Amino acid sequence: MVERHQLRRIIEETVQRHAGAGATTAPPEAAATGTVAESTAVIETPVKEQVKWLFSEWDRNDDGLVSREEFTDCLTKLCDSVVLVVHRGEMSSDDVEQVVKAVDKNKDGQVDTEEFLDWVFSGAQHSDKVLAETSDPAAESHVAPVEPGDSAEEPPAELPAEPISVPEAPALEAVEPSTAEVAAVPAVPETPLPPEADVSLEPKEAEADPGDLLANLVGLGGGQLYTWGRGTDGQLGQDKVRFPSVNCALPQPVPGLRRVVHVACGGGQQGCTGAVTLSGELYTFGNNFNKRLGHGDGPNLAAPKRVDALAGEHVIMSAFSADHGAALLKDGRVFLWGSNRYGQLGRGHCDKASGGVPTAVVLPGASTFIDCEDGYSAAVLDDGKLFTWGCNGHGRLGQGVSAEHVSTPGLACDGVRSVSLGSLYAGAVTKAGGLLMWGYGGHGNLGLGDRRSHSSPQAVNDLEPIRQLACTRGQEGCKGGLNPKDGGQEGPHTIAIAVSGAVYTMGTCHKGLLGNLGAKDGAFGRPWDEFKPYRLGGPLRNASEPPMSPLGLPPPYDAIGPAIQAVSAHIHCAVLCADGKAWAWGCGSNDGRCGVERFLNKKGEGKPPEVDMMKCYMMGPHRIGDLEYLRIMNQIGWS
Repeated sequence: MVERHQLRRIIEETVQRHAGAGATTAPPEAAATGTVAESTAVIETPVKEQVKWLFSEWDRNDDGLVSREEFTDCLTKLCDSVVLVVHRGEMSSDDVEQVVKAVDKNKDGQVDTEEFLDWVFSGAQHSDKVLAETSDPAAESHVAPVEPGDSAEEPPAELPAEPISVPEAPALEAVEPSTAEVAAVPAVPETPLPPEADVSLEPKEAEADPGDLLANLVGLGGGQLYTWGRGTDGQLGQDKVRFPSVNCALPQPVPGLRRVVHVACGGGQQGCTGAVTLSGELYTFGNNFNKRLGHGDGPNLAAPKRVDALAGEHVIMSAFSADHGAALLKDGRVFLWGSNRYGQLGRGHCDKASGGVPTAVVLPGASTFIDCEDGYSAAVLDDGKLFTWGCNGHGRLGQGVSAEHVSTPGLACDGVRSVSLGSLYAGAVTKAGGLLMWGYGGHGNLGLGDRRSHSSPQAVNDLEPIRQLACTRGQEGCKGGLNPKDGGQEGPHTIAIAVSGAVYTMGTCHKGLLGNLGAKDGAFGRPWDEFKPYRLGGPLRNASEPPMSPLGLPPPYDAIGPAIQAVSAHIHCAVLCADGKAWAWGCGSNDGRCGVERFLNKKGEGKPPEVDMMKCYMMGPHRIGDLEYLRIMNQIGWS
C-alpha cells in the first residue's frame, strides 16, 4: 500500500519537474484508504495555474477531461519515473487504482479539471498550509545536487538539470535591474539551508546589515536562481514553463544554478544574464551581442556556461549592458569585455571591434562595487572614490566635463558606497547614506525638484539615509521626446530604498511606475511626475480602485513592509522586502516581465482566462510569483 508521504512527494515532484520548484504545490489529502476531504483549497492563482498545466499535459485530446485509462497510465508512469530519481518505494497497480477512484468523485470514468484540483488541494485552506503540508521530514531524498564550481573537473558547456530537494528554505539574492526587453529581475533565488545553519524558528540578531544581500547570501551558502519574462535568446537559462511559448510568466528555477550569490542582467533588444556562484565562478547565458557573454565569438546560449577566461579567479559581482560586461574579483580587480565603441572598457581608446576576452582595467586602487550600462562603466574603490568612463551623453559620467566620451577611468566623486548606472543618468549612495544624482533629469528623475540635467553629482536634500539606489536601465530614449512639458511620458523613474525600509520614487508617473496612482491609468501627459522623492504609501495623485488581481495590494502601498532592494527597468520595477516577498508594478505587457499571474487574467480568478497582454498596467505592488520566504527570513533575523 502506498504510504501517505510517498503520495505527497509524487505529486510535489511532478509539479516541480513540470513547472519548476518555485511553485510548490500541495499533495492530496488522500490517505492509504483513498479517501479525500470535501473542502477545496483557497490558494493563490499562480499555484493553481501550475497544477492546471500539469493536468493539461495529461489531457491528450485537449477537451478538459482525462479518461480513467489515461489517468491511470500517466500516474503509473509518473510513479515509476519519480521512484528512479528519489529512491522511494514503488506503488502497485492496486495503489494507483485507489488514487484514481478517489479523484473521480462523480464516478463517470473521467477526471475533469475541478476534480483534479480538489484532489491535489483538498483540505488546504491557504497556500501557507499547502506549503506546510507538502514538507514531510519522514521522506528524505538521497540525491545530492552537483553545484557549479564544486568539482575540480571542467564543468560542461550546459549545466545539467538537477532534482529539487525538499523541503527548501529560500534565500534572497542581490539583483541588478533588467530592461523591458529582458527577463525581468531574474533573481528570486531559493536554496536549502547549509548543514551548519541555525534552523530555529526563533528570530535571532542579524550579524550583518539586512540590506547587505551579498554578505547574507554568502553566509547562507548561496541561493537558487529563478528567472522569468522574455526568453527569446536564451536569457532565462531554463525552458520548463512557457506562456506564451517564448516567454515565462512565473518565476522558474535555472537548472544547475543553486548556489548563486549575485546576478545581473544586460539589456538591449534581447537580453543576457550573468550569475556568480558561491565558489566565485561567473556563468553567463542569453544574447551574445558584441561578445558580451565573455566567451568570445559564438552563438547565443540558452543554458548557463562558465566564463572560462576567469577560471581560477574568484568573482564576487558582475554587471552587463546592452553590449558589454564586467566582473569584480574578490581581490578588487575589475575585468571588462565586449564593445568599446565609447571607451567603456577603459583601455584608453575607442574602437569598433569588440573585445571578447575579459581584460583588467587599470584603476588606482582595489574596487568594492561595479556597474555598467549602455556605453559606460563605473567602479567604487575601497577608499570611497567613484571612477567612471565611457559615453558621457547628458553628463552621465558625473565628471563635470563636456567631452562626448572618456576612454580611461576618471574621478566623479568621493565618499561613495555604491553606484547605479541608468541608461541616461546615474546616481550613488554615499557612506553616510546620502544620495547623489547626475546626468539626464528631464522627467524629474534626479529628485532635485526640477527637470534639469547635471554633469556633476548633486545632493538630494531632505531625504532620510539611503541604503540602495536603482536608476532606470534599458532605456535608449524616451517616448514622446526628452523633457516633456506636462509629464507622464515614457521616461526614467528612480527608486531609492531607505535604511528604514521606506521606498522612495521620483521621475515619470508613466503607467504607474512611481506607485503614486490608485486607479488604472496610463498617465499619458498627466502632470503627475514626481520631481522630488515620493514616499511609497503617500497621498495618491488620482482616485483609488481595487487592484486587478488577488496578488495586488490596495493602497496604502507601503503595506508591503520594509524594503531592502529595488530594480528599475524601462517601464516596470520591482522591490524585495525584508519578509522575503517580492513585488512588481508598472507595465506587465506581453512577456511576463513582472512575474505576475500570466500577465493577469482580466476576467478574474475562476473565470475563463482572457489575458490582458498589452494594457497590463499595475498602479501598485503586485506579488511576484508564489515563492514563500517568510520562514527563512525569520530564521536569520531580517526583520
